[in-house]
Amino acid sequence: MYVEAKDGGNPSLNSFAIVRVNILNEKNHPPKIGINFVSELKKDTAAIYEGTKVGSFLAYVNVVDNDFGANGEVSCKLEHDKVVLSHLGSKEYKITLKKPLDRETLDHFNMRIVCEDNGSPALKTERKISIQVMDVNDVQPQFTKDTFHFLTYENGKANFPIGFINATDPDLASAGQLTFSLLSKDRNNIPFQVSDYGFITSNIPLDREEEDMYKFEVFVKDNGKPSLNNTANVVVEVLDRNDNNPYFIYPTTDPFHINVHYHPQSTNAITVIRASDRDSHLNAFLKYGILDGNNKRLFTLNSLTGQMSFSRAPHLNDAGSYALVLVVKDSGSPVLSATTTVSLSLRVTNKTSAPMPTVHLEKNRTLDVPLLIILVVAAVIVAVVIVVSITLCIVKCSSGQSRSAKSTRKGVNRSAICNRIDQPLPCQSSSIPGTPVRYSSEMNNRNMPFVECKEDFYPQYESQIDWSNVGTLEKSPPNTILLPTRIKK
Repeated sequence: MYVEAKDGGNPSLNSFAIVRVNILNEKNHPPKIGINFVSELKKDTAAIYEGTKVGSFLAYVNVVDNDFGANGEVSCKLEHDKVVLSHLGSKEYKITLKKPLDRETLDHFNMRIVCEDNGSPALKTERKISIQVMDVNDVQPQFTKDTFHFLTYENGKANFPIGFINATDPDLASAGQLTFSLLSKDRNNIPFQVSDYGFITSNIPLDREEEDMYKFEVFVKDNGKPSLNNTANVVVEVLDRNDNNPYFIYPTTDPFHINVHYHPQSTNAITVIRASDRDSHLNAFLKYGILDGNNKRLFTLNSLTGQMSFSRAPHLNDAGSYALVLVVKDSGSPVLSATTTVSLSLRVTNKTSAPMPTVHLEKNRTLDVPLLIILVVAAVIVAVVIVVSITLCIVKCSSGQSRSAKSTRKGVNRSAICNRIDQPLPCQSSSIPGTPVRYSSEMNNRNMPFVECKEDFYPQYESQIDWSNVGTLEKSPPNTILLPTRIKK
């Protein structure tokens, strides 16, 4: 300051002096932080697009502290893993991007800048700022499955819902809005449509007998710029309803004529009834039966195989014509059926000739095993009877000849043999009845085979045989066997 001193004379005289005042800073003030964002949404909030390059400039920081000396010396810091605070010199700083940003992972984050002077005591200032990560269409729409499998029954109403396709896009606004469509090599063969929400419906009632499975692709895209898309597979399996009646394959016409000739060599099998059903599983499991015309219970029809056969052996009075009404039923709910008429003409004969060929009758080329066994057993029995009979005849003839010859030897040499035997023998001489006969010691010494008298083997004949006619052997013709006669008591 300049100070003037002036007197009151005339002329007035004055003088000047300089006064200097030094103001001492006895108090310390905290620093002030100022931030200028590149893109500011609101106070202390900055907007940054995801995908911004690392090192990009985000904000300018200016620190104000008018204190003197150490009280005016300031240092700042910012701790965060996404951004970094760099010193530009004096009291100026900048904030730059340290790591890439992904809004789908982290859509915003908060941080604070702390500035502190070197006074005693030190004073510091904190300022909180937020970074809002702005969305960019950088995520492709994703399906929850690679393949969607749906089941639906046939004959459903049009626009009936089949299933739901689930796809997601974490992008915001139009970048997260999805649009669905169906893809196929031949779009005309896809009786389905898909809504913007992913619901698949049928355009027309489905028929499993025409097509039981549909395979196509569903296409999804977002409305971002640029638009991103993706695809997934869809399989629709059409389940069966029992909506088709069974039908006969054989017989081929209604009525159907069959001529059958039965004879003793015939088998019980007549023919095989065949039927089919366009449905599947239980709805196509067929059972056969005879509905009418089997009053004599002469025929039977296997419910599972359709084999028609005789339930018993036909008699001659069973010959004639039969109008058999056959039925086939499926196992669905409700049960559906079909009928046909078989006009069967039956001929019965007792002749054992080969079966006559018949029209529409299936050939039986199998061998009748029971009949073959019976024939073999009968042949064996006959052969055994013949062999036994011949053997018995030969034995009887041989026994008669041996008996006659021994009887002759007894009458002629009986006395001599009995006189030479020293040991008792149950054979008696005709001249000395009751005298025992003994084996001679000479015969024993010679080791000669000795044939005992017949009465040793047949003692019951000894008293009944008349030996008086033995002498007549000399008068008998050659090769003639004379058996001794029995004496009547």
